[in-house]
Amino acid sequence: MRILILTQPLINNYGGILQNYSLQTILKRRGHSVETLKIEMSLSLPLYKRYCRMIPVIVKFILLSVFEKIFGRSIRRWITQKEQQICYSKISKFIDNNISTTPLVDRLSDLKHYLHYDAYVVGSDQVWRNEYSPHLPIYFLDFLPADCQAKKIAYAASFGKAQIDFPQSHIGLYASLLQRFDAVSVREYSGIDLCRTYFHVSADIVPDPTMMLSGDDYRTLLGAYKNCAKGKLVTYILDDNDAQTAMIKRFAEKCNLEVIRLRGEYFRSDLQSAYPEKHSIEYWLAAIESAEYIITDSFHGTIFSLLFEKKFFTFINHSRGKERFYTLDKMFDISCRFINTESTDMRETENLDYSVINKKLADYRKIGDNFLRKAGF
Repeated sequence: MRILILTQPLINNYGGILQNYSLQTILKRRGHSVETLKIEMSLSLPLYKRYCRMIPVIVKFILLSVFEKIFGRSIRRWITQKEQQICYSKISKFIDNNISTTPLVDRLSDLKHYLHYDAYVVGSDQVWRNEYSPHLPIYFLDFLPADCQAKKIAYAASFGKAQIDFPQSHIGLYASLLQRFDAVSVREYSGIDLCRTYFHVSADIVPDPTMMLSGDDYRTLLGAYKNCAKGKLVTYILDDNDAQTAMIKRFAEKCNLEVIRLRGEYFRSDLQSAYPEKHSIEYWLAAIESAEYIITDSFHGTIFSLLFEKKFFTFINHSRGKERFYTLDKMFDISCRFINTESTDMRETENLDYSVINKKLADYRKIGDNFLRKAGF
């Protein structure tokens, strides 16, 4: 079958890119032809509104540039679009080489060119979280005609929260659209209740696509970066704060471990470093795979720690979606690895019993496989 995947824009998010790579890999191994719809973040905005949005950004940029010339120092932290291309060049290369995408869709009217597929897969990631998705209705496949005969499924779709974050007035429309789907699955247990309560559809729980591949599958991507963090502490913190930083520093000093920091966001100061590009997907994977310890507040950082059988600690990231972490705990019983800045300091610990976790992973992969098979994939 010719399959089109709809997920959030593939930009600078390691987990978002790898979940799409994994889902494409799974479907291609089943003999399908797969593409991901390449979506512009400002998709739903008319052109004049996009230009209006740019005016304050341009004015701010000019004022800060003048300030720098007068006073000789920089106060701008954020990076421009041109600087983003430098920072994210290595990540873009991975996408170009490993993920099949459509041409960029930057207008809703362009969606009429994508009605010829045999099947549409919505997911994974937080595609049903209004604040994260560029135009929420397309993730309920509103652009497809009502009589469209193509298969329509959601695979590991996520609301990100235990409650919906879009207007109540939209629920009826999304319910009618979701009821056209042939099969619905979600990534968090809370999503099952939301689908039943608000949309009157039953949903299955399936593993995030990244968990459908093995650690060895990802090791084939490491290349020259293999063992790049051997014997070191790797951190991947998306939303850091002083308390977390202090805890990590104390733990590194206590364990005599050098710290390698994987960044989620880049700022202008990073452009002054010897290596201004954000680490590649391959390096990110290799650092986690070879590290002595991992400390993260990332859902996918936690998943890859499990896949690579690492010793790790996870700060639950409430703002980006705590339900994801609770689901991982329910799946693998890893609450002993969840920490917060109010708890006691981190201590060296024995590794998890990965023979048990790997058995559970195998069982969940079967659940994901069965869902796709029953849906006709």
